[in-house]
Amino acid sequence: MTPPIVKGMHPLATIVRDALHGQFPAGDGLVERLPAWRPGLEAVVAFTGHGYLCLQDDRPVPAAAKSLSHDAFGGLTDPRLITALAGPDAGRHDIDSLDVLLAAGASDEPLPHLVLRTDLAHPRITFARRWRDDVRALTTTTGPDDSVVVLATGLAGLTEVSIEIAPRSRGRGNGTAMLRAVRASLAPEEIVVAMVAPGNAASLRTFLAAGFTPVGGAQVWFAP
Repeated sequence: MTPPIVKGMHPLATIVRDALHGQFPAGDGLVERLPAWRPGLEAVVAFTGHGYLCLQDDRPVPAAAKSLSHDAFGGLTDPRLITALAGPDAGRHDIDSLDVLLAAGASDEPLPHLVLRTDLAHPRITFARRWRDDVRALTTTTGPDDSVVVLATGLAGLTEVSIEIAPRSRGRGNGTAMLRAVRASLAPEEIVVAMVAPGNAASLRTFLAAGFTPVGGAQVWFAP
């Protein structure tokens, strides 16, 4: 059963929060429809045997893909469904990858402080601004650095994090430390989510090492 909409909170945020704490939707094969959390952006979010289709108000599912849209045992993440919903004019950068959805809660580890940076120009920041709101870039120092952690208001209005570690700094635990610092900055009841491509094994290992838990899968695209 879809949780009630709490003022200021998208219902999917409650579902993700519950999943982080081990309370998953029933694995009944059903797909529920929810409103989009950002104008012009749509998504599928899949859990084990249960899924959510987040669409703009009154947007119909094309008839040719309707059976897939009701199938949480694989149909919901079928590329044919996503292609149909994104429309025939969707370009290369209008559909994001199908990602692993991870989440983590607050941590009290004593870690280096992250510094807000307004002077950085980085592809990770540019990408985040297209898909998310309230984008903030942070580093662990005030000096020039092309390793960056990006925080934003993302999936379901939750705090979302992504990272980019400079090649010269990889393999030293820097990404894990930055993510742990993000967790240490959270309020006690706050959670943070991340969306990581399944093939990006290095990034997945980094998020897992920082205490993030896989809870589902998600894919977003711009509505036609």
